[in-house]
Amino acid sequence: MYLVCRGGKLDSQRGGRVANPETILQNKILARHGARPNVRLWRNETAGAWVGKYLGRTPDGNVLIGSASHINAGLAVGSADIIGIKDGRFVAIEVKMPGKNPTKQQKAFIDTVSAMGGIAGVARSIADSDRILGDPKGE
Repeated sequence: MYLVCRGGKLDSQRGGRVANPETILQNKILARHGARPNVRLWRNETAGAWVGKYLGRTPDGNVLIGSASHINAGLAVGSADIIGIKDGRFVAIEVKMPGKNPTKQQKAFIDTVSAMGGIAGVARSIADSDRILGDPKGE
């Protein structure tokens, strides 16, 4: 058995990958709150990938992987996009675009962090991140 892996869409105008709107919002939240003296934030990369024996490429550029196995990487399934510490408390922020909702696993992670005394929530805007972490201008 083998697996054909297809690459992501490229933005031909810029020659790179198309920026994900959630990634742009994550970066804005990290920039706004990450430099505060009582806050440390990190982007929590989670991913799934296929590993196995490289068999070559198809004529259209896809990769063939033999004996393919799926692996997950990152903190945990459902863990938040942004994690960190504020005043000694664990922080978990799930970033979503307006109109989008967290998965069951993401909601469970946020609920667990909150129930255990951490700071957690869903941010669909900079204002939401201020609500979760407090407005940095107020410090």
